[in-house]
Order: sequence, then structure tokens, then C-alpha cells
Amino acid sequence: MKKFAYLIASLLILMVGLHGYAYLFSNFVLSSAINKLKSSSEFTLSSINQNNSIFSTNLNFTLKYKDFNLKFDIFSHHSVISIFNGLDIVGDICDLDHRLKMDLTQNENSVLAKFNLNIPINGGISQLKAQVSPLKIIENHNLFTISSIDISTTFDTERLYSLGVRFDKADFEFDGISSVFNGVDIEIDYLDGLEFTSFDLFKFNPNELNISIKKFKSKCSTY
Repeated sequence: MKKFAYLIASLLILMVGLHGYAYLFSNFVLSSAINKLKSSSEFTLSSINQNNSIFSTNLNFTLKYKDFNLKFDIFSHHSVISIFNGLDIVGDICDLDHRLKMDLTQNENSVLAKFNLNIPINGGISQLKAQVSPLKIIENHNLFTISSIDISTTFDTERLYSLGVRFDKADFEFDGISSVFNGVDIEIDYLDGLEFTSFDLFKFNPNELNISIKKFKSKCSTY
């Protein structure tokens, strides 16, 4: 009976220790992200609010980048299972100034993008999946509309390994030229990884690039 009690006590201590490690890792990841953004001269952070609990962390902040004013609402869930399945972080990004105008059928308060990020606790490849809401941008009589965009990517702390972009439809009107794209699917793979320190998707040739467009139509208007 004593051996069984010792075994249960040992398992409880182990679970508490693993959970504590997941908790500390979750807070380390979010704090590191905030500090990195703060250290960059390109971003301005404000209204930072972080609430920690035993099983989750909520982080909210406002980020200004050039002409964009974005609000991030991030939720991190951590438990013993996170040791094996990785840390799951979900979030919403809102365009506070509505500079990126949402599709007219959507509510003005809809989020600009939603994302789901999985980070292995013991190192390895992280996975990010995001969905950008339909956009409608009008500037200087030029029009750009696009359906919701699905984005997926894999990376570690130093390199990007893959990037996928998919959307159903995009319309462009620019200086009398109008174009329509339907069913666009882009997949980029970097087998050796693309270093973030010299990040430029167009400068470095990927090991594999696949672009699929179901339909493309363009016309030019003369005045």
C-alpha cells in the first residue's frame, strides 16, 4: 500500500513539475515576443496587458507599424500535454483604424486575421496557420479586393522552411487595367531554411515553388 502511495505521489510531483515547466515556457515565449517587438525601431507597442493563470495566459497589446494601427488579442493554453504536443497559441488581429477595409458584407468590428501557432517546447519545427479576412482597399482611385486568405508556414527560431498561401478570388483595378484571379494556390519550400536575419522571399530562390491559378482574366480600358 505504501509503495502505491509513493507511486501516486511521485506521479503527482512529476505532473506538477511538467505543468510548471510548460507554464514558464509559455510566459517566456510571450515575453520574448513582446521584448523583441519593443526593441525594433519599426514597431511601437502600447496598451500591453498580460494576465496569467494556472492553465492559460492572455496577452493584449496595440502595435503601430507605419500607417497601420493593429490590436493583438492572444491566448496561450498550457498543460502537461504541452510537453508532448507543443504549446498552442491562438490570436486575433484587429485593424483599429480600418485602413484595410473589410468586405462590405462583414461587420466593421470583425477581426482582420485569426491565427493558430504551435511551438514545440523541447525545440523543433513550429507551425503557424492563419486566415486573413476578406479585404477591400481603395486608394487614389485604385481598387483591390480579395477573398479570405489561408496562410500556413513552418519555421524554427532561426529559419523559415515553408510558406503556403491560398485564396479563391482577387480583383485589381489600377490605372485602367483590371485583372481577376481565381483559385490561387502558392507553395514555397526552403529545404535548408531561409534565415530570418537576411529574410527576403524574392531574393533567395526556393528549393521548390508551385503556383496554381485556376482562372486569370485581364483587360485594359482606354480613356
